[in-house]
Amino acid sequence: MVSVLEFSATPTFSIEKNDYSFVVEQEITKEFENKLKGSAQKRPVLILVGGLQGSGKSSLINRIKQLYDINVISTDSIRHSLFDRGIKVSPKFSKYVSNIYINLVKKSLASNSNIIIDANSHSERIAEMGRLLKENNSSNYSVIKIFLSSSESNLRNRVKNRKPTVGCYQGTVSDLEAALLSTKVNLNDYDLVVDTDNINESNVFEMVNDFISPYFKLQNPPSNINNDKV
Repeated sequence: MVSVLEFSATPTFSIEKNDYSFVVEQEITKEFENKLKGSAQKRPVLILVGGLQGSGKSSLINRIKQLYDINVISTDSIRHSLFDRGIKVSPKFSKYVSNIYINLVKKSLASNSNIIIDANSHSERIAEMGRLLKENNSSNYSVIKIFLSSSESNLRNRVKNRKPTVGCYQGTVSDLEAALLSTKVNLNDYDLVVDTDNINESNVFEMVNDFISPYFKLQNPPSNINNDKV
């Protein structure tokens, strides 16, 4: 189990709103590190889920974390923590999200915990994770890349009509429109592509779980008990 890190109260620093604060970065990193409870595994799994806002990534990941011993690293949760501190969207805001996210991934890799990334795992993020695995000597990880596909009209309707989640930042329609313009999807990057247009959340989970469950079974193989021993 990942140990809880104790740290002394951080002194308050007076900084300009546009200055990047490593104190804030470390505060939020510690906040989320203390929630990483995944156990060490001999054959850990890293799951990357791709898909735009409204594709159902968070719903799928919530189902997976209920079933498996796994650390969830969510960029939306990091954004929410930043908003709670009054930090507005800016280039510095994006730097916070990126640095804290990488800090948490490295922490989980160091403990050999199972990991699932709650963020759009596009080609650049997949490549970034490959570099992190190499830099942290984490060749023991099995990497599973999943993409949740949906039509643009369905994505817009889902984002527009979904219920807000308390304590969690959710992407907006404007976020989706920006992503549609800027994100190029290469389906060849993924091990499993699920078309979510005509199936419900439970169907999506069942399809994904059928694909990932063999990896988790390898972590807990059945015992070979020989009852015929003389």
